[in-house]
Amino acid sequence: MNAWGVKPLLDDDIIVCRCEEVTAGEVRAAMRAGCRSLAAIRRFTRAGMGLCQGRTCTLLLRQILLDEGEADAEITPPRPRPPVRVLSMENLKPVAPAFSPVAERQQER
Repeated sequence: MNAWGVKPLLDDDIIVCRCEEVTAGEVRAAMRAGCRSLAAIRRFTRAGMGLCQGRTCTLLLRQILLDEGEADAEITPPRPRPPVRVLSMENLKPVAPAFSPVAERQQER
């Protein structure tokens, strides 16, 4: 039961963060340990710190916070952190010629 006396929508064994394989139960355990914000839950469980940077799990984490009695106004979205998207050097090859004039100007200085 949650703070409202209602069974939560997500069972404890449901994975809410696929990138870091964090379950709803682990998020609730973090809340019992004192994490009462998205940022604190991210630091405690690593949920939202994977490759997608929370794009797929932030809404689920927010729902768990609401289910457990946190006020909606107190739930602030996490700040985006690099890497926003992983790029290989191979992916940058096609745009390299566009930067050559800039590089040449820098070398002239």
